[in-house]
Amino acid sequence: MPEPIGEERAAIIRELHPLPPNVSLPVARYVYGPDPKINGKALVRELKAMKDVAAGPSGLGKRHLLYLCEKAGAAEIFADALKGLFSSCSWEHIRPLCEFRLRLLPKPNGKWRPIAVQETLLVAFHRLLLRQAPALRRMPSWQLAFESLAQVKAIHRAEELKKSHHLLAVDVKNAFNSVPHSVILFSLCRAMAPRPLVLYIASFLQARHSQDLPSVPAGVPQGDPLSMAMFCLSLIWPVDTFLSRYRIIAYADDIVVAFDQGTPLETVREDARSALARIGLTVEGAKCTSTLGGGISFMGTRILREGPFNLAETATRALGSHIRTLQSADLTRHDRLRLLVACVVPSVNYGPLIDEYPGPQSYGEIDALVVAEIGKILGIQEPVASSLALTPRSRYGLGLVLPHHYHGEMQEQRHRMEAGTFRELRRRRLRSAAPLRSFLPLALMRGPPLNNDQVLYIGECLSGLYKKGPVMGVCAHCRQPMRPRHHLLCKSVNGVHVARHGKILDALVSCAKGRIGYVVLNASIPINHLQPDLILGDGYGDLVVTVPWRVEKSYALKMAKYKPLIDAGRAAHILPVVIGTDGTVHPESAAGLVRAGVDLPKFLQEAASVILWHYTQSAVAFSALGAPAPPPAPVPAREDLPAATPPAGPDCPPQPPPPGTLSLAPPVSRADPSSRGPIVLQSRLNAPRMQHSTPCHDACTPLSITPTGLGLPSGQAPPEPPSVEVLSISGHPCVHTPSAPDTSESSSCFQRSRAPSPPPLDETCLDGAPAAEPTTKALPSIFKRVAMKPAMLRADGFYPFKRIAPPPPGGPGR
Repeated sequence: MPEPIGEERAAIIRELHPLPPNVSLPVARYVYGPDPKINGKALVRELKAMKDVAAGPSGLGKRHLLYLCEKAGAAEIFADALKGLFSSCSWEHIRPLCEFRLRLLPKPNGKWRPIAVQETLLVAFHRLLLRQAPALRRMPSWQLAFESLAQVKAIHRAEELKKSHHLLAVDVKNAFNSVPHSVILFSLCRAMAPRPLVLYIASFLQARHSQDLPSVPAGVPQGDPLSMAMFCLSLIWPVDTFLSRYRIIAYADDIVVAFDQGTPLETVREDARSALARIGLTVEGAKCTSTLGGGISFMGTRILREGPFNLAETATRALGSHIRTLQSADLTRHDRLRLLVACVVPSVNYGPLIDEYPGPQSYGEIDALVVAEIGKILGIQEPVASSLALTPRSRYGLGLVLPHHYHGEMQEQRHRMEAGTFRELRRRRLRSAAPLRSFLPLALMRGPPLNNDQVLYIGECLSGLYKKGPVMGVCAHCRQPMRPRHHLLCKSVNGVHVARHGKILDALVSCAKGRIGYVVLNASIPINHLQPDLILGDGYGDLVVTVPWRVEKSYALKMAKYKPLIDAGRAAHILPVVIGTDGTVHPESAAGLVRAGVDLPKFLQEAASVILWHYTQSAVAFSALGAPAPPPAPVPAREDLPAATPPAGPDCPPQPPPPGTLSLAPPVSRADPSSRGPIVLQSRLNAPRMQHSTPCHDACTPLSITPTGLGLPSGQAPPEPPSVEVLSISGHPCVHTPSAPDTSESSSCFQRSRAPSPPPLDETCLDGAPAAEPTTKALPSIFKRVAMKPAMLRADGFYPFKRIAPPPPGGPGR
């Protein structure tokens, strides 16, 4: 729901921040005490302990401040400024620090809850003050706001008191925003807070402001670390003085009064109203409920007069409502999943921690609804979705706490009443949890937003659906067998594959820890085409990202390729880092990276984001190859060269199929070129080619890509692989005729690869024979003998060598 604006917003803010009434308070004297220790180290410690919260009006968040403190040495500068502010209590020169952003959050009853988003630096400073002031945290036994397991203890006390008492739930109207500042300062002095701290809080409350409020007349800032302590201290004097005859249970402003069965309900309600009115708070009598009427609402559950309340039924209804809201909202699959994990599940899974209703059966529907929604979002079956939901994040899962699955451990903590019991029991249970088959789900909870296709791709990888599918034809761009998701393999978009390799390599080096400089990039000159990507101490490592069905073979190929380095004594060990495009990593590679000092969880987190980035970018680049392009300009015929005449009869090249079609002829043999069927979109050996002025023109030849198949535009030749660049000597263009097959290099041109060629994409050829592995390339010679002499160089032409003397009339010597 959007926030109100204009006059409606102004009216709501005036209603939420009323003027305080006049109150009569006893005299309270200041107590002198030591000032808190404010230094840069303590400030940085509080910043690191904070959660990632919204930034204040300046926009400086937790990460910005930590960067300034650790990289620019600003911690002591901030500490000195805050120390001077605390001692002087003057906000005149630092007034923007106390400005806040006022946000209005909708409540279920149609009203609004104001939230003050303060500056992150001020929040860290107030956390430091609260930690070093024990007087602010010293509460009576009936106030549970600062207790561990406060919710469990409050509900347990209420269940015990209802057996011998009646309970009255007191509803205080707009409590946090209505308590007068004078009451807060009186309560601080009564709690024996040091005088410098009281004076600082008084100046802070007076200086607070926002764009909607030039000054705040009353109340405590909701969202500030000191607000809970200031409000709870304000309740101590009226409760201890005027409600001492009753048993009290309170969590901040949620107050329950337990009274004897012989005391009239109206008397108790009037006593509570008059006691809280002495500090300027208003009790709404119509909203006060009692167990005499059947039950009360307290701490997220119901306290019934007879028997325990089944919280599972309420949680199930709330979960169903939340899921329907997410499904009807205009959100991506990734946003729906993040909201489900971070907001919806924690709001309905705490029941067994506080519920006395016996048995875990009532929480089974909650687990089923959560698992079913995860399965819908990722497009996976229920067993896979359940494994993803329950597997801890250290094993690539979501790590959800589902109430039916963990009912026994959560009930054990309720019986022991010890904080951390459930956490320890859950950790012990998850020690033997097996990791998921893919680490790509790490990108679901951290990292940049993902589109729907990327989320569904994660689901397919988790289900093991990314396999070596059937051959659908031959790609007209890279001349490789066309399989499902061919854009992840196609050499025609090799630049995207190389970029993925570089990004993962940089992430691996940045995630190295421990011995500094132990894992670095290898910048040495290759010898015999052997240049591993990494230097790992006294050995090498080489990174390869391949398809899942080639992970094992790629590891063996890398070991065999770089074995000569070990034999020659240049390396003590070789570690192939083999990662699959489905989010798998070779176990030996993972173990070797851990031994080398690489933060493996962080590296896999970065690698998951890079793989998903490559999934989208390769699809976009591959689809762009089929975009329409203008026809090539005609090449003028030269008189000194004979015109190329197309052969007739059986040597005539086959006609391309219509766009969007793909013939399903049986596989053909590569050994017999004459047996090539129509499944080959266009034969490379017989395709007529023309030399154009632009080297990359062939890489831009359009190709129609549809879900039903592939096709070439009518009258156009298939494109050349963009990873090959054709160069020729000036004045001697390389002309290919249909009768001259392109089986070897011309004497006047050579081909140069722009990037290292990956290994063969398939284990077998089209005819089922094993594909030959690439042999070690020989070093190219510096000079190459040509069969024909170059043309005479004109006197005013370009000469690539430095001229010592004018050239002879006949040109440079041959």
